[in-house]
Amino acid sequence: MGKLAKTPAWVLVVACAGCVATYNPPREQKQEYVEKVAASKERIHKVGINVLRRSGYRFAFVDQEEGRITTRPKTMRLTDRDCDCGTAMGMRFASDERTNTDVSFFILARDNEFSLRSIIEGQYVASDTSMVKRFHCVSRGGLEKDIIEKIKAGLSETPAETPAEEPQPEATDEPAADEL
Repeated sequence: MGKLAKTPAWVLVVACAGCVATYNPPREQKQEYVEKVAASKERIHKVGINVLRRSGYRFAFVDQEEGRITTRPKTMRLTDRDCDCGTAMGMRFASDERTNTDVSFFILARDNEFSLRSIIEGQYVASDTSMVKRFHCVSRGGLEKDIIEKIKAGLSETPAETPAEEPQPEATDEPAADEL
């Protein structure tokens, strides 16, 4: 009985090693999307904040002077149509129901244009939770195009229609610089 009890663990180790050894990273290349618009950096920044907030994103960093917006990761269920997370043993991670993905965005506003890119991190958890595989995913562009279209629509509204609320990055447990 002792040998039999050890066999499942040994088989599990070999199976997990096989999965890791056969992992193929995404074939897609990360892209940055640049969109030309007739608007000031400040207006693009403000509308970008409102679009991301309405889309359920929280903010990690916001700097109006630099025109930068960085969101915290938002857990989303994506599919192979949305992103490429690579494969293992012929299985596409993005479409597997055991894969969770966290999506965050980085926007840089400038006068008359803005750039946007996504960061997607995936995590595959085996059915018996014995194996967790973390990996980078690459968007196929749909997520970015959706945010870009929403920003462009927001820019077409008159400025009074856009709320002026500025987000604050979420509090962290790290001490502020003046507390050190």
